[in-house]
Amino acid sequence: MRSRCLFIVVFLGTLAARAQDWQTCKPEGDYSFNDVKGAVHRVTSSGVYSSWDEKTFNRSGDLVAVAVLKTLDDSEMGSSEHAKDVLLILRSAFACPQRCVKAAKTAVPE
Repeated sequence: MRSRCLFIVVFLGTLAARAQDWQTCKPEGDYSFNDVKGAVHRVTSSGVYSSWDEKTFNRSGDLVAVAVLKTLDDSEMGSSEHAKDVLLILRSAFACPQRCVKAAKTAVPE
């Protein structure tokens, strides 16, 4: 009986440790501007916010702000309905820049 309880505790502990790894942001995956703009449009038009959208926003950083500006016009951004969505999107975009946003390697002129 003790061995079964110990097995269950070890199994659940391992499962919990893996779940933390699955939930953390990872910098793999590049999102095009069209992907980000599509996610912004989907969230603002339907009000549905999925984990895929959050990952897209987390990993895109500044590109999300540009996508918001290109997707919504001034009257839509001024409405209280869309303002909550836009703030949620922008908060997600800048939530974890150190872990989530992959810095593009650029050539520095000498």
